[in-house]
Amino acid sequence: MSQDIIIRKTLLLSLSEPEYARVDFFKAKQADSIYSEKVYALKLQEALEYYISKVRNREKQVNTLGNHVYDFKLSLFNETEGELYGHLGYGELESLANSISQLVDSWYPKKGDKIPQVKNMHPIHWLKGDESLRQFLDIIKSAGLIENRVIDEIIQEHFRQTDKKPQPIQWSKSNRLLIYLFNKLTEAGLIDTMDRQFKLITEHFLDRHGQKFKRDSLKQDFQNMKYSSDPRGSKTIDKIIQEVSD
Repeated sequence: MSQDIIIRKTLLLSLSEPEYARVDFFKAKQADSIYSEKVYALKLQEALEYYISKVRNREKQVNTLGNHVYDFKLSLFNETEGELYGHLGYGELESLANSISQLVDSWYPKKGDKIPQVKNMHPIHWLKGDESLRQFLDIIKSAGLIENRVIDEIIQEHFRQTDKKPQPIQWSKSNRLLIYLFNKLTEAGLIDTMDRQFKLITEHFLDRHGQKFKRDSLKQDFQNMKYSSDPRGSKTIDKIIQEVSD
C-alpha cells in the first residue's frame, strides 16, 4: 500500500475519534510514519483536498431532484475498506480541516510555518439541477433581491466547490427576508443547508448596506421571526419558490 493511500485512510479513520482527541491521534500516526511533522501535515492536507475533489465530483454526478442528502456523500465503509461506517460530505471535511489546523498550530505555534490553508468547502447545496438554479437566480435578480451580476459567475463561485474565495452576493432587502428565503428553499427541498444556514449566509452574502452579516444577529432575527408576522416581501418569495418548484 502506498504512503499516500495510508495517509488518506488515516485521515478518514480519525473521524472515529472525538474531535478533541484527533490531534493526539495524528501525532501518534506521524511518529510511526516516515515523514517529518511538516511533511506529514502537508500530506494530510493533500489527502483532504483529494476527498474534497472526490465529494465534489460525486455531487456533480448525482445532482438531481429527489436524491437524499446521503446520495451526495461518499460511503466511509467503501473508502476505508470496511473499517468505518457512515458517510463523508462537506460537514465531515470541514471537521477534518479544523483538526488538521489544530495539529499544525500545536506543532508550530510561533514558528510561522506556512501550511496551505483549507479552501472554502461550503458551496450552497442546490438539489434540483442547473436549469432550475439558473431560473431561480434569474428571478431573484429580476425581482431586485440581489445585485445585478452574471449568473454563471454566481453559480461558479457560490454553488460549486472553488479554489477562489467567492465575491459575496449583495442582498438588497431585509436580513429577515433572506432568512425567510433560506427557510423556504429548505422546506421546498431546493437546497440542503445541513443545518448551517447562518454560516452559509455569512459566507456567501453581504447585507443591503454592503456589510458582512453577523451570525449572532441572524440567529436573533431568526428567533424573533417565530413571534412575528412574515417579513415584508415574503409573498414574493413564496411565488418564486412555487415557480421554481413546479
